[in-house]
Amino acid sequence: GVYREQLLKLIPIILESQAHGLRVNTERVGKAEIEYTRIIRDSLDRVAAFTGWPTNLGSSTQLCAYLYGERGYPKDRGKQSADDANVNRLRQHVGPGFDGEEDARHGGLTLEEAITRIEGGGDPVLELRAVYSSALQCLSHYIRPCLESSDGRVYPRFATHAQACGRWSTTGPPLAQLPDFLRDIICPDPGECWISWDWSNIEPRLKQAYTGSEYLKRVFDNGWDLHTLNFCAAFGYPVPPDLGSTSLHTSDANREWRQCVGWQGKEDIRRVFCKRLQYKMDYGGSPETAIQIPGAKQLGLSSNHLRTLGYTMLQADPQAMAWRQHIIREAQRTRRVTTFSGRTRRLLGTDLRTIAREAINFPMQAGVSDVFNLTVIEVKRQLPYARFVWQMHDSVYWAVPQARAEAAMYVMKQVSEQPFTINGQKVCFPADFKPII
Repeated sequence: GVYREQLLKLIPIILESQAHGLRVNTERVGKAEIEYTRIIRDSLDRVAAFTGWPTNLGSSTQLCAYLYGERGYPKDRGKQSADDANVNRLRQHVGPGFDGEEDARHGGLTLEEAITRIEGGGDPVLELRAVYSSALQCLSHYIRPCLESSDGRVYPRFATHAQACGRWSTTGPPLAQLPDFLRDIICPDPGECWISWDWSNIEPRLKQAYTGSEYLKRVFDNGWDLHTLNFCAAFGYPVPPDLGSTSLHTSDANREWRQCVGWQGKEDIRRVFCKRLQYKMDYGGSPETAIQIPGAKQLGLSSNHLRTLGYTMLQADPQAMAWRQHIIREAQRTRRVTTFSGRTRRLLGTDLRTIAREAINFPMQAGVSDVFNLTVIEVKRQLPYARFVWQMHDSVYWAVPQARAEAAMYVMKQVSEQPFTINGQKVCFPADFKPII
């Protein structure tokens, strides 16, 4: 069913998009190359001034000699390495603490941010290496492929088969990881515009449908902020009088609560930690590894305390907890797990922990893939003139003639929020549409 109703029907949509390609914003790309080449040069000049010799930030040998020889930093399981993961591990070790996922989402560390961190006690070589690596990746993955195009276009390729959960993979260039500040290196063709949306809380809403969670149903029915509610459950704080996701941080009703808990707003590191821990557990992770979550060490809590927070969050939603235990038992017994559409994964191997992780992860991840695929197919069916452009996580971009933009957006809004039948109930996934490009 997945093969016939999703994968086969996606082929002409993908082939059309790949053949057409994307227009390069030549002026912006030219400026970006100059900018990132300068960042790389400045990083190398600054690290040479610090070490006293022309240190190559791209040389693992030179970096390891500095990090583990000269500085004596702790090795990772006894091994010397200067890859990005170990550089970030040592950056956290030396301090100041940082949010690695947030840095990655914004395209990596900037030179200005690195200078601030160095002034705050960060190691200059580690911080400048992070800047160098981010800038080099932007150049090699996005900017140079655009510059080297012979016809002013790039032709990304979309693979629906590369991941076990059915999530798409994009290469040439890898647009799914394109940083926010480089998204203008590609642009619509003359006479066209791009319409895009991002599904709001699609994973938690899918989880509610699978589990029948009354806890999550109340959250969505009332428009509450789920991650703040989880924060209160985990840390034992009272729930704010106004849990509205838009008014939580400014409402007068919450003034006393904000003072009581020392609230730092939407980006409060405790809320961000609970959000990431929840997603980690939703995708098969365990509270036992809460200490590994980016930003966990900034909380200043022991691994035992962090683990307890995770179990407290699980217990706050007993129906989801029961579903989690049930699906693990069934997967370990049958060695298979399915999504609401019937997409099936056979769980090979004998490691019960791996089977348990995949049993929880697959219905969520692959379920989102089903929603995405079926929505793309339906948009194309109702709007034959619309052309799929590219996708990023839970966002999708379409190209339409400018004269038909308003009518197309109306149809896309209806289709993107169409109900799916999951466990006998109709479930919709609200979509946040972005300004037309």
